[in-house]
Amino acid sequence: MFGHLLKTRKYLSIREVDGYEQRLKNGEKKRDLEKNEVRKSLQLLGLDSAVGYKESGQPYLEKYPDLFVSISHSKGWFAVCVSEQPVGIDIELENPRILEGASYFVNGREQHFTNDLRALHLVWGAKEAFYKLKEGKIGDLKNEVTLLSIEEDKTLKLEFENTVYGFDFEQENGVTVVVN
Repeated sequence: MFGHLLKTRKYLSIREVDGYEQRLKNGEKKRDLEKNEVRKSLQLLGLDSAVGYKESGQPYLEKYPDLFVSISHSKGWFAVCVSEQPVGIDIELENPRILEGASYFVNGREQHFTNDLRALHLVWGAKEAFYKLKEGKIGDLKNEVTLLSIEEDKTLKLEFENTVYGFDFEQENGVTVVVN
């Protein structure tokens, strides 16, 4: 799965954790589980490092301070991307309830995406990944960041402060991943 994204990035891990929900039901603390699984993802990438957090909430690798890291998880799925440049990633499981909440993140220029469940996940995923890329330094994510297009080559175009940014995406088996 996610071959397109994995082929183009040296340090990208996208994986589902077996038994995630059962582990939570058995009493494992969610925060500890997530921390351990992120660490495991980093180890699989050959980057065994603890994750620290800046005041902005932006994660960093304690053993590799010159690298950038972005982390996302959703109901047992984990995505970790490490790069020499600032990076943002988001992973989401398809959920029809996103239609009900679209008004919270879709602006007027994006209304044509609201009737398509998969497109709405891309709008949300792109904005989340972009927010992480910019270390949260965006005042109004709904109105300041606009998804302009979803391309057939699995790229997205976003606009922020009159600049267009490109992101890659894949959607497989109800899972959406967006990364710059």
